[in-house]
Amino acid sequence: MSLSNADIDALLSSEASDFEKQKEVRRILTQFELDYYAILDIVPGFDDSKIKSLFRRKSLLVHPDKNPAEGAKEAFDRLNKAMEALKDNASVLSLESIYKEGLMQLYNDGKLSTTDYMKLSDPEVSLLRQVVGLLLLEQEKSKAKKLKLQQKDELRKQMAEEELIKSASAEKSFQEKWEQTRQQRMGSWRQFRKSKSIQKKSDKKFLG
Repeated sequence: MSLSNADIDALLSSEASDFEKQKEVRRILTQFELDYYAILDIVPGFDDSKIKSLFRRKSLLVHPDKNPAEGAKEAFDRLNKAMEALKDNASVLSLESIYKEGLMQLYNDGKLSTTDYMKLSDPEVSLLRQVVGLLLLEQEKSKAKKLKLQQKDELRKQMAEEELIKSASAEKSFQEKWEQTRQQRMGSWRQFRKSKSIQKKSDKKFLG
């Protein structure tokens, strides 16, 4: 009699000890959140079927409905996020690039015995993940700095546009007011000329 996937999942879940479940929760929560390979406890090069199998195993260990340990929900959410990220080609390429940089950096410094991920010892993988975490942190800082500069640039453009709109509005308002008072100004000018003309006539009579 063959077991279904559901039967296998139930068996794995029941066989896992509380200690093992708590240990897995702690392990996930201590990994750098953006290092999706570390969260799944793998390195670049694992095939999709192996990754899916590991994910299923680990999701059963930390599922909040089956694991009463504090932080189980957060660990489960991080695990799901990591799995989704590793389904995205762009995310995979970006993370692989960071891993490659860390790998070569450590290898060139003589701290790794090989550049083959699958042949690294556990201490070497741990060291690599530390470096990858630092590189990811620097990447996030760079992104944040770039975003901040972009936001400042957009704010300057917005302020310049608002100033142009304000200036155009003020000019339009001035022109409208100028047109509205045209007749008044013309009337005042005619009245002024008329009063000047009367004054000149009065002066002539006085002198004559």
